[in-house]
Amino acid sequence: NCNRVARNLYGSGWEGLDPSALRFYGDVRALTVAKLRALDCYPVHLLLSTTPCQDISGCKDTSRSTEPTGLQGRQSQLFSTFACEFYPMLRANNAGIPLAVLVENVVPAQREDEVEMSAQLELPALRSEAAVFEAARRMRLLFSNMPYCLVPPDTPNVTLQSVLNP
Repeated sequence: NCNRVARNLYGSGWEGLDPSALRFYGDVRALTVAKLRALDCYPVHLLLSTTPCQDISGCKDTSRSTEPTGLQGRQSQLFSTFACEFYPMLRANNAGIPLAVLVENVVPAQREDEVEMSAQLELPALRSEAAVFEAARRMRLLFSNMPYCLVPPDTPNVTLQSVLNP
């Protein structure tokens, strides 16, 4: 969907984008430092990620399935690929530039999946209401190596949804 919006706004290529604009890459499993360089987005300063979560969310009916669920499920394996392969590779090979990372995903139905996700990323999980960041109301997990700051209690409760639909 991100690619479709960008193509609609900027054309089939990236000619309408500023050189420092976003780049989209279809499959993180094939992404390498060489490919990041070819896309003119290396070194990386901020890495954002979200991955499919069908097998870790509580929304999937697993009562009749024999397929693995949780992080081993087919629809959620990309999280481990990102967390155990791509992110550590980039963190170790980023031309000496500190890598800021923000990873978002659903709060897993099984607590052990949340513990495993934190362990794989070597980052703490923050539970947050998604409406703070997106136009949806649901609990999300955020993993980041950037410091979180406490929001003062008297801060108005403004969410993206309240701005989009006043």
